[in-house]
Amino acid sequence: MPLASLKDLYFDELADLYDAEMQIIRTLPRLAEAARARELREALKKHGDQSRLHLERLDLIFTH
Repeated sequence: MPLASLKDLYFDELADLYDAEMQIIRTLPRLAEAARARELREALKKHGDQSRLHLERLDLIFTH
């Protein structure tokens, strides 16, 4: 898709970020489940929480 303006580029990059956060949210629970170290499980769960917050913020950008 050709980008006609900086706004198009901005939203294209935000869409890529949205996709990345979705992939993280889908993957981290499996990684946390497979982790043996408690600290690693907790860190992965925390990262998942942060990614959900990022996704909420991206949703706000796309809806306003």
